[in-house]
Amino acid sequence: MGREDRFERRDPSPSFEKNMFTAVCAKCGVRCEVPFKPTSGKPVFCSDCFRKNDDHGSERSAPSRSELGEINRKLDQIMKALDIR
Repeated sequence: MGREDRFERRDPSPSFEKNMFTAVCAKCGVRCEVPFKPTSGKPVFCSDCFRKNDDHGSERSAPSRSELGEINRKLDQIMKALDIR
């Protein structure tokens, strides 16, 4: 038995299909298909709105010096309360 006999060649295309579900975009109202079952109470976005939301999230600025100072002050209080040095 040769080495190539022990392994089967796999089909490069997936043998399964994703179930797609119809939804309405919470932002623009367009009907779209998503690869998960939408649940009530959670917004669903079409691919365009999802991409736009993702782009805006990456534009967040770093915390300012005063914000970092406030964070450090609060962390010091927590560490003191927990007796961590």
